[in-house]
Amino acid sequence: MPVRISRLLIVGLGNHTHPNTRHNAGFIALDYAVHRLIGPGAWTVNKAIGAWVAETIMPLEEGGGGGEEEIQSVRHVTFMKPRTFMNFNGVPVQKMVWTQGFTIPELVVVHDDLEREIGKCSVKNGGSAGGHNGIKSIISCLKTDVRVDSHSWIFDSAFKRIRVGIGRTQSKAPTDVANYVLSQFTPDQKEKVTAVMLPAFYDTLLDVIKEHKE
Repeated sequence: MPVRISRLLIVGLGNHTHPNTRHNAGFIALDYAVHRLIGPGAWTVNKAIGAWVAETIMPLEEGGGGGEEEIQSVRHVTFMKPRTFMNFNGVPVQKMVWTQGFTIPELVVVHDDLEREIGKCSVKNGGSAGGHNGIKSIISCLKTDVRVDSHSWIFDSAFKRIRVGIGRTQSKAPTDVANYVLSQFTPDQKEKVTAVMLPAFYDTLLDVIKEHKE
């Protein structure tokens, strides 16, 4: 049976110097998914890229029928966690995209989201960074912003994102927000992360992988 292979690069954002914090929800979610999909010990360090990397092949639906030859579709999925500060996550992502020949539509980024409560995940196609410095860095490095006219640009990600809710502190003061995202989940929140957020993310991720259009 002929095989059709497509690719995806799925990047979880985080700050390797602040493990297990709310800002590392992208890391936490991707670790959970990779463990379920591949197993323990899946991550390896790619020093040239500056990231942890894991890979797997996932079978998709079989095509053909009606007298046509059946074709088995599979997706080669590369998972990646940048080993740098959040504000510079775009640098290793750019290296991976450029050296491995990924296209922007093949990129999916997983990141924390203040505007969604813990346990909620949503998929977004393109759009602005929404104040997220990791997304800003990727947009800047991949140059996916769009020129509107001679005086203005749209700071658009152009790639798919999975937003993982971490809730929000009542105060919107920059210092309070920074302290909130760089702090660990409370014990009650950790229970919700384990029981609700991670399974919800896993289901969302599988949908994205299987439904992604080339």
